[in-house]
Amino acid sequence: MPILGIVAVVLLAASVYLATELRRRRSAQEAVAVALTPPALRWTKEIAGDDELTAQERIAIVERLGLLANDWSAALLEEALDDEYDAVVREAAWRALLRARADELTSSRNT
Repeated sequence: MPILGIVAVVLLAASVYLATELRRRRSAQEAVAVALTPPALRWTKEIAGDDELTAQERIAIVERLGLLANDWSAALLEEALDDEYDAVVREAAWRALLRARADELTSSRNT
């Protein structure tokens, strides 16, 4: 009987250890998944709502915002510069903002 009690204690300890180890590994995997998930972009919400946009779609949007060259588009481009995690999209937003500001300056000089 004492051997069965020892075996039972060992099995119980092993099952507790395995459950704890599995929980720890699952937490670590979830942390990695969260770290690899790109942050939500605020600047696209006004245009696309909750839809996720690809980098190419975001570049196309910032290029068009640069062509608008108004206060609303410039504010959205500035938000994209602050918010965007993709360096290529940030570069496109920077060029578009410069273009929009240049158009504003040119139009204000002509009036």
